[in-house]
Amino acid sequence: QDLPANDGTPSTPTSKVNIVIVDAAQYGSAVEVRAFVSDAVIANGTCTYTFVNGPDKVIKTNAAIPDATSTRCPNLSVPVSEFVKSGTWNLTMSFSSATATGSATKGVDITK
Repeated sequence: QDLPANDGTPSTPTSKVNIVIVDAAQYGSAVEVRAFVSDAVIANGTCTYTFVNGPDKVIKTNAAIPDATSTRCPNLSVPVSEFVKSGTWNLTMSFSSATATGSATKGVDITK
């Protein structure tokens, strides 16, 4: 991501938030992910879904959706065809905004 040039220190303090991966699994020909920030309501955040298997990566991003008591990451559905091989891919689900960051990880078994 492109950040404004500065002296290397963040201009605002960043708090840590808790990410909950509700589900991350293959369903037929798609890999689906459902996750949310459980302890904060934050506008203008970004959810990043990073799947890694060795040197191979699949990365997706979505705008987060604040609701009454949490911040939802939109449900993600990725066609299995985007993954180059079968196996266990490590999903890192991360959230970032101007004021908060957080991440969680989960292994996802993918069969092509």
